[in-house]
Amino acid sequence: MDTTYRVLPRPGGGFLVELVKPGTLPRTAEGFATIDEAQAWIARDKRMEAHPPARLISRGAGSRGG
Repeated sequence: MDTTYRVLPRPGGGFLVELVKPGTLPRTAEGFATIDEAQAWIARDKRMEAHPPARLISRGAGSRGG
């Protein structure tokens, strides 16, 4: 799914990023001092979405090893 990103000014200063993914509620990422910081965060988020980190599979305490 394609996520859209918008950098918006915050009323008290700084910026936030609005993320909208079809079929989900909009989300925001806050706390960016500059537009450049917000845009750098967007670039990282897009990379993570395209290449999510591998998940480790852990065995519960009651699991038996094989």
